[in-house]
Amino acid sequence: MTTSDKDKPRLVKPRLLMSASATLAAGMLAASPVAGALTGKLASDAAGGFKVPAQVWLAASEGGEGGEGGEGGEGGEAGVSETETDDVAYLTGLGLIEGEVRAAVAMYDAGNKDMAEAYMYRPGEDILDQLKPGLEARGAEGLDGQLAALRSAVSKEADSGGLKSAFEQFLSAANAAGGEIAGGDKARLGAITELVRAAAKEYGDAYNDDGIENEAEYHHSWGFIQVARRMAEDLKSSGDASVAEAAASVLEQIAMIEPAWPSMKAPDKRPVAPSLLFGAAARIEIAALKVK
Repeated sequence: MTTSDKDKPRLVKPRLLMSASATLAAGMLAASPVAGALTGKLASDAAGGFKVPAQVWLAASEGGEGGEGGEGGEGGEAGVSETETDDVAYLTGLGLIEGEVRAAVAMYDAGNKDMAEAYMYRPGEDILDQLKPGLEARGAEGLDGQLAALRSAVSKEADSGGLKSAFEQFLSAANAAGGEIAGGDKARLGAITELVRAAAKEYGDAYNDDGIENEAEYHHSWGFIQVARRMAEDLKSSGDASVAEAAASVLEQIAMIEPAWPSMKAPDKRPVAPSLLFGAAARIEIAALKVK
């Protein structure tokens, strides 16, 4: 199967940008031209007094401002070791990788193997490198190996059984990597918030005023929401009533924004305004703040 240059997804590489304060984060986001997992809306929220987390995930194009070698990029002032101590950053990184892999597998199942292979290589080595200090600190191993095996299954056009097996092994490794977290369920709820924000940004960037512009971003926003839902489902049976209540709120918010993705084929026109997705993320964060 071949894909024209026009139809090929525009791939960007996620990186972790650490800000010293919400005000600094707002200024950096407002000034940055790169596409990211959070937007100028987040910056305006911060300027208006809305809480912005200390870490935000940006999807920065290679060579762009803050990209490889840029400020906060690889080798920049934002140390990758933050994932060693920041559970929300660590879990968000795991979630972004899983979301992009889920989008790739969905494309493969739909018969679009070219797009699946492109998506499978979007969670590149840079993001894994940023996660390595966190993975090592938590004794989590094997994620990169399982990702490589899944990539191989896609590139070799494995049958559905082979792909399913590789996917399940990857998910098992990802779940194990996010298992024992010092920050506990509160950190998981923080990561859910970041994943929904990331989905809102990707979804907004998928469309322009004339309609769909980048179907890859539509698919990845869907993937991030699948991970957020999976994490919330895991928390809803918590013995801590406040955690279970927060998880129920997450699932309620996700249900409200699900019409944004009526199918894996992106609609020509945006079904839902991105502001509704950002609003859902804000309400999820408020629910998470109630957990001690």
